[in-house]
Amino acid sequence: MNFPPEKIREWVENEVVTGLLEGVLSPREAWQYGQFLGWNGPPDTALVVGIDHFARMVEHKSERFKQELRRKVLAAVRGALAELAGGGCPGPIGTRGFGTEEGPAARSGLAAGACLAAGDTVAVVLRSQADPPLPGSPESAPEPEERATAAAEAIRHRVQTEVGCTVTVGVSRLHPDPRELPVAFAEALEAHNAKFFLGRDRVIRAAELPPVQAQAPFTLPASLVNAIRSGHPEAVREAVGEVFAGVTSPAESRYRALAAGFAAFQAALAAGMDEVSLARVGAGFLAQVSRFELLGDLQELVVETILSLTARDAADPVAAAMAYVRHHYHSPCRLEEVARAVHLSPFHFSRLFKKRTGMTFGQYLTAERVERARQLLLHSNLPIDEVARRVGYHKTGHFSRKFREQTGMTPSEYRRRAREKEA
Repeated sequence: MNFPPEKIREWVENEVVTGLLEGVLSPREAWQYGQFLGWNGPPDTALVVGIDHFARMVEHKSERFKQELRRKVLAAVRGALAELAGGGCPGPIGTRGFGTEEGPAARSGLAAGACLAAGDTVAVVLRSQADPPLPGSPESAPEPEERATAAAEAIRHRVQTEVGCTVTVGVSRLHPDPRELPVAFAEALEAHNAKFFLGRDRVIRAAELPPVQAQAPFTLPASLVNAIRSGHPEAVREAVGEVFAGVTSPAESRYRALAAGFAAFQAALAAGMDEVSLARVGAGFLAQVSRFELLGDLQELVVETILSLTARDAADPVAAAMAYVRHHYHSPCRLEEVARAVHLSPFHFSRLFKKRTGMTFGQYLTAERVERARQLLLHSNLPIDEVARRVGYHKTGHFSRKFREQTGMTPSEYRRRAREKEA
């Protein structure tokens, strides 16, 4: 069976990138692979490209959809690397490299490859050190750190343009010895995971992260217990802020979230909340704790969970329903689903919601989604169809109609006018 050259190249690229990052390739093997791929030198930097909102994007989707999304992102990453290496495929089959001047990748200073990594990430190795200048060319060249950052930015923009999703890219320090690439990969992964504190859709360099400090033993603040007893939203929000004060890692943040949630569950059980209902809320809480990508989102989950468990909200299904919508507006969020979550029949819930709020449940859900969309339009460059998808609309036309009903403008008009005011 004859395989197309591009398929052979992809297979070799997967093998060499995986082998380098796992530390199982010898320098000679790396050199031989590099010749085959047309690389002009050994890689010295690792990148981790993580798909933002991945868990949300693949929720209720098939495994095929999930794998197709990962493959599209990988293709966009490879396209960006190929363009940086000189256009087209960075080195045809059989091209000699490592110091030769044959092939489009030769002397580009950016030998690079990518492969799928765990979950929502793509792993990249690249050469960020520049080769000596050719005769007659400028003597100065960008620093390796600048070249690696530029490559990461190119990847980020390429993925958003071609795939329609955002990525966060972690960049390692420089490691001239390719045998240190496993260390570089760990650095890049740590930098990528720092989006938990710094935010998504950006490039994060390992060299710019503060050193990790030892975490002091953690105990829940007394203010949290008092806030849980009172059920007052402002008191709960302030106490939860104290819970997460000084946290330095995503793992520690999730531990504190679980501790705060457990305290709220204990209080609800002591107050006589139905065990079946408590178990349902607890299962939802545990499922979501590990999925949040940002510290602020995790804090909000803890606040809303505590409020849903306090005596005030447990006896107030409308408040509990509103909290449910704030966390599930991006999903179908049907009336029957929300009614079941607050332990009412759809008919009773619908009448009670309209009586208490003056609007139907559908009107409230639309208002919540439009408000979320407004924030995305103001603070991101996401395409309109992606904004629609993120707030729960799978048809852009339907989203635009609902948005116009609420604001008097289409989403595009709203974004344009808002930016004109800022200018």
